[in-house]
Amino acid sequence: MTLALIVTVVTIVNTTSILMQAPEGKRDFEAWEPLVWETSSGIAVLTLVPLIYWAYRRWPPVPPSWRKAAAHLGTTVVFAIGHVALLWSLRSLAYGLMGGNYAWGGDGFGFEFLFEWRNDVLSYCLILMLFWIEQRWRQPAVPAVSQEALLSFRTGGGTVHLRPSEIRLVEAAGNYVEIEAGERRHLVRMTLAAAASELGPGFVQVHRSRLVNRDMIRAEKPQASGDVLLDLSDGTAVMASRRYRDRLPSAAGGL
Repeated sequence: MTLALIVTVVTIVNTTSILMQAPEGKRDFEAWEPLVWETSSGIAVLTLVPLIYWAYRRWPPVPPSWRKAAAHLGTTVVFAIGHVALLWSLRSLAYGLMGGNYAWGGDGFGFEFLFEWRNDVLSYCLILMLFWIEQRWRQPAVPAVSQEALLSFRTGGGTVHLRPSEIRLVEAAGNYVEIEAGERRHLVRMTLAAAASELGPGFVQVHRSRLVNRDMIRAEKPQASGDVLLDLSDGTAVMASRRYRDRLPSAAGGL
């Protein structure tokens, strides 16, 4: 609906601009022709919006990449071919009804297509941006206060309060465990088994002395030794023992 309104406004503005720039008596075209030119172009663009939406879903522009940019650039050529074919058909029909014949300008079809493609790239990018804005608008608001429970751990310097989602890794260190959260490491007097019980099923044991936040595992890379290198969402890497491969997300169909 929003896009149709924008196309309608652009059609009216462009049509009236052409007529104003070429006052009556100084025109080499009839007054109805600009309306046919702009309306046919608008209808063609609206008809091809599903193509742009498909490309938007196939290659979301955020986060950007050269591969996505190249794919969208190629799609603009398809969009331009469809646009030219549709507006040619609509204009030919309108001119026929008015007793005339539609023809490209004197510069030839190649130049006219290049001209249309240049404009179509701008239209394509605008429509992509509108899809992105709409998606952002429809996303539910993130709660200001997290509902995740805080866990309290006693350290040598006092008590630290952490949410499970903040914790990346827990490693056994004798009678203690080291809890890694962000850039900090907290030494807590407890066993690894007690830490696993405290943290719950969101943490998976990947080594006899190591727990990892399951939600942070982004990739599993098997090694020649049988162990598995885990890439975490914060960019760190953790080695998982081959003895615990059956506990990794991939073993449960999670990756």
